[in-house]
Amino acid sequence: MKKLKGYNFSRPFFGERAPEHVQTIINNHYCKKNDYIYSMHITEYNGPSSTQMLFEELKNIKKYDGLLFYSLLMLPSDSKKRNSLYKKIISKKKELHFAVEDLFIKTKKDIPKIESLFLLSKKNFQGKN
Repeated sequence: MKKLKGYNFSRPFFGERAPEHVQTIINNHYCKKNDYIYSMHITEYNGPSSTQMLFEELKNIKKYDGLLFYSLLMLPSDSKKRNSLYKKIISKKKELHFAVEDLFIKTKKDIPKIESLFLLSKKNFQGKN
């Protein structure tokens, strides 16, 4: 069975906020539903655009088959950081999963769909502010 490492936020993202215990419940459910083992999450620092914990965890990615985000809205807002994440995950033959949207990136072909959804959400959020 594949093992996914959880990735949670303690801060709002795109005007949304989900308590960490809710993120954990949703991530756990996603893993059970899809026959993955859920490995307890890391929590990103509370800084507005912090990705320090995410990129630090990539150094340990060998232990897991991929990372499980509560939502794709938790991807780095900076396009260079997002592309770096995608590149590192694909090059190491790992996966990114997004529990709320029930989506994933397993190959390079999956990136455009996720990227389009992320950018559309970002544009919609910016339009509301």
